[in-house]
Amino acid sequence: EALDEVLSGPGTAPVLAVFVSKTSFETIIDRHVAARKRPVSAVFSDPDPVKQVALVKALYGSAASSVLINSQTVSTYVEDYLQAAKTFGVNLNIVSLEDVKSSSDFIRATRSAKTLVLLKDQELFERISLEKVLLSSYDINRQGVIGYSRGLVKNGGAATTFSSVDNIAHSIYLQANRISENKSIEPPHYTVSFEVSLNKYVLRSLDLIDMSEETVQNKILSIIQEGYKR
Repeated sequence: EALDEVLSGPGTAPVLAVFVSKTSFETIIDRHVAARKRPVSAVFSDPDPVKQVALVKALYGSAASSVLINSQTVSTYVEDYLQAAKTFGVNLNIVSLEDVKSSSDFIRATRSAKTLVLLKDQELFERISLEKVLLSSYDINRQGVIGYSRGLVKNGGAATTFSSVDNIAHSIYLQANRISENKSIEPPHYTVSFEVSLNKYVLRSLDLIDMSEETVQNKILSIIQEGYKR
């Protein structure tokens, strides 16, 4: 709402949006394209697809595979997930929400992968409750759910990457330095630094190696570095 109000008013100073998802930011920007007279960027607060796919690779190694359900609500993320999967050698299957009309459809459409990358998708949750998604993935398909928040991991997801307040503050600092040096602000992006949340009970029950969050974080950084060297 604050970003919408600022972009509706006068002024030419740079604008940096924080605590905003990529979907929300793009929706607001689209409404103001014609009238906008100032540079606008954002530090996204939702999980970075690159780091989420690298997380799958860090947990499962060369056997890493995942499935993601695509709908109009989350379609802005899909290409980033596909590109990351290609870069890191993760087999990623995209399932259309149109093919998921019930819990049994969901189970059949997602069962072939070792993980489910779950996005915050209200369209999906209107058809199948979040509780059923988690139970079906874990109890029936024996999958680790790569969640969209720490809360989801605590409630039955396997793992996620996330941006803490400190991570976001660091990215704000980097952008503010560019402005103070009369440089243009960088395009909208996810935070440079990040954290990892693991549900160790779920991971152990899926027979995954017991690793600390710091170890997984370091593996993610290594996977990203190696993937973009090629």
